Amino acid sequence: MLRAIVFASFLAAVPALGQAHEVEAGSLRIEHPHMRASMGMSPTTAGYLVIENAGKADDRLVSAS
Repeated sequence: MLRAIVFASFLAAVPALGQAHEVEAGSLRIEHPHMRASMGMSPTTAGYLVIENAGKADDRLVSAS
């Protein structure tokens, strides 16, 4: 769970890696991460990705920033 949060934050912070097609972190696979530029003076933006858990233990993403 924490791995996914840290990894998603890392992708958001490093634009060059944010264009990756697929990344694996343990049993988690993160596909197609990308972010859109904010519109005008808006302080927010949106980020998109697919997280697949191939492990036997449940995992939960509780926040991202």
